Amino acid sequence: MKYSYAPLFFFILMAYAGYSQKAISELTAHYSLSIKNNLGEDQLRDAEWKLCIKGDQTRTDLTSKLGSESSIWDRKTGVGMILKEYSGQKLLINLTQEDWLRLNKDFRNMVFNIQPGITTINDYACKKATAANGEKMVELYFSDDYPLLNNDYNMSFLGIRGLPVKIIINDKKAGNEWVATYLLNNLNTDIVPITLFNPSHNGFRVLNFSEMMKNKK
Repeated sequence: MKYSYAPLFFFILMAYAGYSQKAISELTAHYSLSIKNNLGEDQLRDAEWKLCIKGDQTRTDLTSKLGSESSIWDRKTGVGMILKEYSGQKLLINLTQEDWLRLNKDFRNMVFNIQPGITTINDYACKKATAANGEKMVELYFSDDYPLLNNDYNMSFLGIRGLPVKIIINDKKAGNEWVATYLLNNLNTDIVPITLFNPSHNGFRVLNFSEMMKNKK
């Protein structure tokens, strides 16, 4: 059974009017990732999801024992790519603005309800927000002590101000139910190397988005 989480997972933040704290333009955040089926059995464990932001550019990396997958997006140019390395295969999928919207279609129209109160997770003071879109439900714990300048790497949290600390995504699709949990373990606001957004393509087979979607069927 195959899962696709890179788009996922995917978050983060636009400034509220009148909010005085300066938004963060460069960031590297490391998350642990686990996925269980509806019986509570592990489908993916000991995986890492990493988010890098540098101005208008974002990159997410999913690394597990199965392989790796990276999504790179530039909101200014409307151009990006996905890099996949699984079972000895190396694929590069080029993305246009339209492709990016299609990639995020399951999460684009989510409306979050922010709950009252504060929950402390890994020393971060977090607010809780929940949302649902069809068969997908999201439970988000975020810290608005870390407003991010760029949240275009994922379209589901455009109305949320703050850094995601814990995300629980529940997919109730019949016959393929799963729960993914992301937990922030490390945060660094030092300068992010520009080379991360221009990786080497050597050895990669190049596809377009339509070819990728056709191969997934």
